[in-house]
Amino acid sequence: MTTAPPAAISSLILTLSADASAEAAALRALAAYPGLEIGDYQRPWLPAVLDSATPKDDCAHIQALPGVVFIEVTFVEVPDGAPLPSLP
Repeated sequence: MTTAPPAAISSLILTLSADASAEAAALRALAAYPGLEIGDYQRPWLPAVLDSATPKDDCAHIQALPGVVFIEVTFVEVPDGAPLPSLP
């Protein structure tokens, strides 16, 4: 029996596009992204927290969203004693 990897909590700062249309599309997509909690938007930066067992994959998917220019990972926490997931 395989078990799911433990979830990592990642603190992110997302840089969004200066283009108003792309920015709006990114904000809509990010608000609906599973496991992502977004903070108060301070143009062009959006703080967010990602709760994911696959943070590297999720960050790659988020980075590919239209209107997301850059992702800065500021902190990653994994449960004590858990093997490290593939980190962003």
